[in-house]
Amino acid sequence: LQGVAKITGTLTIAVDGIDTISLPSLEEIGGLSVQYSTALTSFTLPALITMGGGLVVSGNTALTSFTVGGDLSVYGNAALCNSIAIALGNQLTAAGWSGTGSSGGNKSGC
Repeated sequence: LQGVAKITGTLTIAVDGIDTISLPSLEEIGGLSVQYSTALTSFTLPALITMGGGLVVSGNTALTSFTVGGDLSVYGNAALCNSIAIALGNQLTAAGWSGTGSSGGNKSGC
């Protein structure tokens, strides 16, 4: 999967015996599930820009780090409180996300 740039469905990684997974070319994915890979210590998706579905990271007992690239941009959502977009960026950063967050034109004062 090293050269794959797009996966339209959900990629599920659930394998023992691999300690590191890197998908350096993956830019777009339908969803990602990394579960029950007990030897996995890290995974990286540095080029990821678009994820259409959810991200599930569960039951990886040796996992110490993961990096999901891409940026977060939340703009022009009149009913969405800008503070929600900022909080999401802060949560992602605290979890090890390496992207850049930006927002504006959303509802202010809430």
